[in-house]
Amino acid sequence: MFEFNQVMVIFSRLDEVLLSLLSLSLIFIYFMFPFNKYLLNSFLKSVNFNTIDALCINIVIHSFIFLIISFFSINKFYFGILIITLSIITNLIFIKKNISKKDSLILLIFFVFLMTYCFKLASFASLTWDGLSHWFYKTQIFFQNGSISDFKKVPFPFYPHLGPYVWSFFWKLTNSEYEYLGRFFYIILFLSSCLCLSNRIKNYQLRIIFFVGIVFFLTETTLFGGYQEYFIFSLITIFSSFYFFFNEEFKTNKIKFSLLFLCILSLLPWIKDEGLMCSIILFFLIIVTNKYIIKEKLLFSILYLMGMILNYYIELNVKDLVDFQFELKLNSLMFFIDNLNYIFSTFLYFLFEFIKSSIRFPIWIFIIIFTILIFKNGNNSEKKFVKTLTLIFFLYIFILITGYMMLFVDQEFNKEAMWHLKTSNYRLILQVTGLFSVIVVKFLNINEQKFLK
Repeated sequence: MFEFNQVMVIFSRLDEVLLSLLSLSLIFIYFMFPFNKYLLNSFLKSVNFNTIDALCINIVIHSFIFLIISFFSINKFYFGILIITLSIITNLIFIKKNISKKDSLILLIFFVFLMTYCFKLASFASLTWDGLSHWFYKTQIFFQNGSISDFKKVPFPFYPHLGPYVWSFFWKLTNSEYEYLGRFFYIILFLSSCLCLSNRIKNYQLRIIFFVGIVFFLTETTLFGGYQEYFIFSLITIFSSFYFFFNEEFKTNKIKFSLLFLCILSLLPWIKDEGLMCSIILFFLIIVTNKYIIKEKLLFSILYLMGMILNYYIELNVKDLVDFQFELKLNSLMFFIDNLNYIFSTFLYFLFEFIKSSIRFPIWIFIIIFTILIFKNGNNSEKKFVKTLTLIFFLYIFILITGYMMLFVDQEFNKEAMWHLKTSNYRLILQVTGLFSVIVVKFLNINEQKFLK
């Protein structure tokens, strides 16, 4: 995955090494506020939350704050220094209570991954296709103290802007010419969300194996070149980690957990166009599961819809345009409905690309196998859980295929359509992998004793 000589390139440039370490430290410290393990457990009256859980909740909180302040002219450097100062003060008070000896090994592995990935990014800092052609323009505007109104001067001004804003924020915080320092945020986010989900595995040895496996299985170095997929993946994975577990904590802190879920669902559409689809999928998951009673689901639905409407009007008033990268043509969809052979062709090609994605991200092979095994050998509760996620998966696939059919310009399954399927399918699958990886976690917990024999 990583060639040693590529990682060592950066060590020949001492100034970049020091800047990379400084940037990495600043970003990590930034996300250690407002909660650490001790404060989070005290806030939620629990003893089950760990340091990474607190870090992930802080990431969601700060992402929401980033979204709010992105609409205003705020000095990023001084705001960042303020949060870092508060973080240092808060964590110095509880430093002895933050990390237990039990967590030390997996946290060591976490930091080895973190340092390796960041130095790899620094040694080969080139922006990849979407990062350069879509997102970096907006990042530069924010870095140069511009505003959303300046998007009119760059391609795709209607694109969501949260990712570029966070990128520019941490780039600005280092006061450096190297933009890749701001992209360390994506690596921290990716690894933290993977470890957050891994921590839901009861057995410590299996937890370590799962964490190392999911990181290796889901690493696509090109996506650290400015793409936003890991941002969406990480928020969905954090959502999954808190939604499917911590049942007792949820019962006594339902409002607080609900605010976390609403926050994540509201953030997704501001990252990428596909984030809206992912947000709807998670909302549907909440509605069809038994986490809430009917009255609570109704209230949650009202708040969610109000948030989506507010998002629409904010974007319309600030950018003067709400649009997608490609025009969604209803007449294209109707053409496909009248010509079933095109639907069949689309489905077959999508299935082919999904199989390729499963090989590209081998965690999906385990997801499929463990789903079948739980269907075969699980109890009623376990089967119901898997059936729900299977329903969500097929709904997601149905929306994707419908979207692809609406995008086909010539109303036929042509080379352009196949190119879009080929280049985007694996990223769309990656975005929701954290959600369906819960099946692997559940299976490992159910069969813990068998694996340890």
